[in-house]
Amino acid sequence: MQAQSPGQLQGQPMQQGGVPTAQTPGQPGVGTGFTPQMATQFVTVWLQRAMDYNMQTCQTSHKEAFDWMTPNTVQAFRQGYWTPDIEQAVMSGKVSAAFQPISVQATYMNPDGGIIVAMTGSLVMQSAGTSPATQPLAADFLVKQDNGNVRVVGINIHPTAQQGSPY
Repeated sequence: MQAQSPGQLQGQPMQQGGVPTAQTPGQPGVGTGFTPQMATQFVTVWLQRAMDYNMQTCQTSHKEAFDWMTPNTVQAFRQGYWTPDIEQAVMSGKVSAAFQPISVQATYMNPDGGIIVAMTGSLVMQSAGTSPATQPLAADFLVKQDNGNVRVVGINIHPTAQQGSPY
């Protein structure tokens, strides 16, 4: 996982979508009330934006999701889930896709207060004239709270049985 120091975090506060954030300033996650439940809820809501493959909403959703990530994490996410090829195919309507989370669960709390949230899910993609292809997805997201704002500061994408784009 790639983690950034609190001073390198960027984006908008994750207070939209009903996700609670601890309001006590201080060291990320330490003594601020940031809990595994909050991290799980944050990732659940964040995934709705980060894994949006709808032609009409994906650009806005991904921009919003990227605002809640560090630059290195955005880069890793784009390499794994939202490549330029997939983005272009979805935006042009050549491919339709949908992500379905199966499990989103906090699995570990680091001594610095960062929380690892594991995600499993399925991505179904279909290009015109072909059968849909389903690809299992799994990743761990390192989530930290900094001055009341929650961010995805690391990502570890697990290898899946089917590699590459399914279309």
